[in-house]
Amino acid sequence: MARMVFIFLLFGLAVSCSTIPDPIPESPEQLETDSLMAIYGKSIVTPNLNFLKYFQLDKNGNTLVYGGTSDRFWFGAFRPDRSLIKENLVQLDLEKRFEQPVSKSSAISQRVLDKLIFEVFTHEQSEKSPNTSLARSIMGLSESTYEINYITDYIHRDDYIYIELARPWKGGYLLEINGSLGRSGKNYTQYISTDFSVSQKWDCRSPLSPRIGVYYFEKDLFVDVVQNGVWGFNYSTCSRWEYNTLDFFGKETCPGCNTSIKLKSQQEGICTLEVSLNGEIRTVVIDYRTGALVSNG
Repeated sequence: MARMVFIFLLFGLAVSCSTIPDPIPESPEQLETDSLMAIYGKSIVTPNLNFLKYFQLDKNGNTLVYGGTSDRFWFGAFRPDRSLIKENLVQLDLEKRFEQPVSKSSAISQRVLDKLIFEVFTHEQSEKSPNTSLARSIMGLSESTYEINYITDYIHRDDYIYIELARPWKGGYLLEINGSLGRSGKNYTQYISTDFSVSQKWDCRSPLSPRIGVYYFEKDLFVDVVQNGVWGFNYSTCSRWEYNTLDFFGKETCPGCNTSIKLKSQQEGICTLEVSLNGEIRTVVIDYRTGALVSNG
């Protein structure tokens, strides 16, 4: 009899165990939030953060983390000992287009002088929302003060736009924007001042990205002087001009010739070049906005 009771108890235990549902696994996003909160939570001042995500290490070896509240984007910098350096809480949906906004950073940042340049996209939390707006914010994080500057504009959520190249420019930064995979399919160039108070867009990109060492006489134009030629690009008119060294001497070819070009001066819309061909030197003056030849002698 005791044996029958024991078997019955085992059977009942097996049935009860089989009815226990499997635990629902946490999402990867929630696991990352919980992990980062366990590491840095005691140092974070801002309450009620909805999520946290790792961003990257900065040039000083400090950890950068971002997250958000119900309506704001949060960004924090932490020392290797997990103590807080600074946190920023900013309103990115300036026009308040979203009822339940959520902001996520792009995975790529670009270091330009003292700033990390990156993008943050804010949209409606629900994927089923009929709201087709997307707030795209370009952020500049100082790696010395950890202050954030930013500008925000609104695009369609089906536009896929990203910063392909960022570099220092006259009084700010020059960004080359790739939009070829988005709904509009347009690439463009954007200038942003150092303090992010001025932004200007041009509906084109230079056929060649301006290299380090070009002369950006004005923020919408640059001139590149190399050993065998000179060329310029005007973003306002989306036009390029170009001269080969031989053009100034009326020659098409000159095998084995020694050539050089040097920039001598720039003022009031013109630049003066010293051009040499096999020791013969000429002074050339060019309207650098249009590329028109002012004098050659």
